This record gives sequence, structure tokens and C-alpha cells, in this order.
Amino acid sequence: MTSHTVGDLAASLPPSVEARALRTDIRFVEFFGLPGVGKTTTSGLLANSLRRCGPLEGDVRVAWEGRTFIERQIHRMGVVAPRLLDREFRSLLARIARFVIESRQVSRLDAIRLVWNLISLVAFIQHERARRNSIIIMDQGLLQGFWSILLKSRCKKTSENWLDMLSAVGLHDMVFVHLRSETGIARDRLLTRGDRSSRLQRTSPDSDPDLWSAA
Repeated sequence: MTSHTVGDLAASLPPSVEARALRTDIRFVEFFGLPGVGKTTTSGLLANSLRRCGPLEGDVRVAWEGRTFIERQIHRMGVVAPRLLDREFRSLLARIARFVIESRQVSRLDAIRLVWNLISLVAFIQHERARRNSIIIMDQGLLQGFWSILLKSRCKKTSENWLDMLSAVGLHDMVFVHLRSETGIARDRLLTRGDRSSRLQRTSPDSDPDLWSAA
């Protein structure tokens, strides 16, 4: 995976008074890191920065921006369903499901959620690749999905390797950006939220401090 900076992305989009097509091979920018580290905020800042480079014929979007939870799930079903007819997609789905099952998650509900989140991300990426002149910025992407699986994995030995599955999705048009922060700062920011979307929000740092350290 080639290293890029935000400046590299902006440099490929020169400002102009006339709309220009996006001139970059980068199609997806994914921010990953601890919940509460600022992935969503940074995603919005990068999208706005790229849009200010001048009028664009292409599209710079934050994935699922402006959609409610229900709307996101409906959209995900819409991109997953037609790909179930594709043998390669079904094969990748089976590999992801096997990886999650063999990792022995804490509950079946967790396992189902993790499989659905990851396979819907794969379908979303395939769907967006069919579009032209677009950059999609993700604050909950593939690396974050695999991180979530490994967070409460009770078995580290699986027949599938997460990096092999990531490579099968394709990395040629992706940039991964790791946002770092002290665990205490990320934890405090996370616990002030009211959405309860992360499993770490539902875990008391006093009752399970090792989980926070592992994260």
C-alpha cells in the first residue's frame, strides 16, 4: 500500500474556474483507529478540503453521509442483493463468515453484525467502483471492520487470513489513514456520545480495562 498524504490528494485536483474531472487514481480514502478518535470529523474536513480545490465534474462524498441508521441498512441491502448472483462475491462472503465464526465472537448477535457490516462494505465498494470520477471517504471501512472482528476474538487461529481477504477486495485504488490518539482521550470522547454504536461504549472501562488496552 503506497503512502499518501492529504496534500497529495489535493495536489491532484488543481483549482480552476471551469469544472474539471477528478485527476487521480484514488477512489477510496479510509480513516481507521479507535472509536472516538475523530474519524467522522476528519472525513468531513477532508471532503470539504477537496471540494474547495475548484469546481469538479467528479463527486467527493463521505460514505452514507446524511443517512439515518435505517436508511443506511436499506441502502446496504440494495447493493448486497444483486451481488449475491456473483460467484466471486458469494465466495468472499463465505470466507468472511468463516473467519468471523472461527474467531469465536462473544455472542452470535455480534457475529451476525460483523459479517453483515463487512460484506455490505465490500458490496458498497464494488458498487462505487462502477461509477466514474468519484472519491469516497469512509470513517467506517474495511480495516475498521476487521479491527472490530479481532477486538473480541477468542480464537486467533483461523483458516482465513484477514489480509488475504482484504487483498481479494482490491487495494489498488484505496488509501488508508490511521488516526492516532491516546486511549484515554478517545475513550472519554466515545463515552460522551449517546448513540451507543460501538461495543466499547457498552463496556465499562472499570469492569474490562484489558479490552480498552487491547483496542
